[in-house]
Amino acid sequence: MSGAPSKILSHVNAILLAAVYFAAAAAALHLTQGASGIAAIWPASGIMLAGLLLLDKHAHITLYASVFVASMAANLSIGSTLWLATAFSVANLVEASVAHHLIGRFSKPDKSIASPYNLTIGALTAVAAAIVSASVAALLSGLVSAEFIISWATTVFFGMATIAPPILFIAKDWSRLQPAEKAAILPHFVAIAALSSVAFWQSDVPLLWLPMAALGYSTYRLGLTGSALGLLTIAATGSFHSAAGFGVMNASETTITSTMLLQVYLLGLLLSTLPIASLLERHDANVLALDAARNLAEDRAIEARRLAETDALTGIANRGKVMGDLTKQLTEARKHGSPLTIMMIDVDHFKSVNDSFGHAAGDKALMTIAAIGDQLAGERGCFGRIGGEEFLMVLPNNNAASTITIAERFQDTVHGYDWKGMGLDQITLSIGVAGRSMGQDEKSLLSAADQALYEAKSDGRNRTRQAA
Repeated sequence: MSGAPSKILSHVNAILLAAVYFAAAAAALHLTQGASGIAAIWPASGIMLAGLLLLDKHAHITLYASVFVASMAANLSIGSTLWLATAFSVANLVEASVAHHLIGRFSKPDKSIASPYNLTIGALTAVAAAIVSASVAALLSGLVSAEFIISWATTVFFGMATIAPPILFIAKDWSRLQPAEKAAILPHFVAIAALSSVAFWQSDVPLLWLPMAALGYSTYRLGLTGSALGLLTIAATGSFHSAAGFGVMNASETTITSTMLLQVYLLGLLLSTLPIASLLERHDANVLALDAARNLAEDRAIEARRLAETDALTGIANRGKVMGDLTKQLTEARKHGSPLTIMMIDVDHFKSVNDSFGHAAGDKALMTIAAIGDQLAGERGCFGRIGGEEFLMVLPNNNAASTITIAERFQDTVHGYDWKGMGLDQITLSIGVAGRSMGQDEKSLLSAADQALYEAKSDGRNRTRQAA
């Protein structure tokens, strides 16, 4: 897709992404009205950053405008004043713009997005964007306090660090997945959500290893996409339970500490899973590269073999190929007791063609004769040039009578060809035909056909003779 339809689709995707942004922001804001009052992550920041990285540049203005509206609506929906909603929305746009600029400036497009270098750049970018965003939000809102700045900065950082990478991984990795792997996504998603709920819902039994184990299996089974979906699922489940005041993450005496526990847990999952996903991606890339190299080598081998067996001028089989085919067919004929005939063809007075009209004209004549002979041989036989103006046709499962018929058709076609249209005089063929005798080898068979060809020439040319 290109041109106007592609641009329209990009703008539509930007608006849809803003709708997802609103849903994530509204959910996070409404959840934080509960027991803790502080979100573990701000998923909207990761969604916005992923959108800027995935969408075409011409759709960025649409995305910024749509996200600003979405952010305003989400903040106003929880009762924020118009000024606070505006201040927070501006800060959200600033953080996305800073992160997008820094990633574009320092990341390496030639490396995988899951490479250690790009992941490090992404993490440092998230830190810088979170600090700038928290500063802007504090200054514009007037809520200048350590608790506010720390809460804002950490939620933005973890939103970018845990949400943006999985979205990018899924977008990059989705086309690689096989249908069976795509079908397995929903069961994995449900299983990770269920195990995460069990782990985060209660604090009596330490079960935080359950989501980690499920995430590890999902990464192994589905690669980057499995890791990404698993992280998103655990982050959403953990944030919900943390905001609702459930589970081990809320055992701490302060809300900031309990929130940071979940943040550190999510960061630990991210850091422990992404190297495995990166290695699996590299392994898959290496396998694909090896397959591509093997296919290329096979194609080149086939092409090299074709060139080695092809006459450079006429494009039909060369001497080595047609002689090899004769040996093969003669062996099969002896084994099964089936007939085999050959015809030796010579272009009459070809030297005079070259002398009178030049070698270029002679080459065109040979190419025309080769095309006619190759068509007559078809799939049942092999036709090749064995030197100069001499050709050989091998016809397995053909007796002498049918081969003579083919030879005469060959002669008639060449004799009746419009050589005048090519600026040449009429061209004719002399042909010698020989059939396989019991115990006869290729040398004696060729000798018999050559002797028959000699008789055809001696008898006046433009005729076929059969070996006695």
